[in-house]
Amino acid sequence: QNIATTTNGFHSITVLTDGFSDWTSSDEDNVLPVSFTSFRGKAQVGGNQLSWTTAQETNNAGFTVERSQDGRNFEPIAFVKGTGTTANAQQYAYFDQFGRTAYYRLTQRDFDGKTALSDIIYVNRAAKSNDLTLYPNPATKFVRLSGQDAQAQVEVLGTYGRTLISISVTAGETIDLSKLPAGVYQYRITTDGGSKTNKLVIY
Repeated sequence: QNIATTTNGFHSITVLTDGFSDWTSSDEDNVLPVSFTSFRGKAQVGGNQLSWTTAQETNNAGFTVERSQDGRNFEPIAFVKGTGTTANAQQYAYFDQFGRTAYYRLTQRDFDGKTALSDIIYVNRAAKSNDLTLYPNPATKFVRLSGQDAQAQVEVLGTYGRTLISISVTAGETIDLSKLPAGVYQYRITTDGGSKTNKLVIY
């Protein structure tokens, strides 16, 4: 659903999307001082990497980076300084140390206080638990979580389902098993996309 808003005489349209195509915003009375050509986000280990580019800027003070978990209620998390006035393409980036799925948008600000909104983008970190596993298995003193850019809560369970290890890890991180004796255990992987339980052999 598109949302049209007017701020200080500027008209903007917010589009909820998980993709991006080149765009600019303008109306007959006012041309927005920043022409965006891209705004993207990518899940990485330790957080979400945001990047955006502009084709030209006029009187641009900078960008307030805003985050939301429902796509409607946003909060400011950072300010990235703009270039001011330029006819050349500019590249910007911000790394958000936030390990969960989130929506993002930019509020562009002029030096005179006028603002305009970017499109909304979506960074999905919700890996499905069925796509993840622990390796190697059988194991000796450690295991790792599989999956690219994945994060999960991993539990190693003993007799009667008693939790022996419970740790939040990202893909490739090591889980120390050295304090557990050889035997057959269960492990449970839980993500935003669900949970699964499987067998773990330590020898």
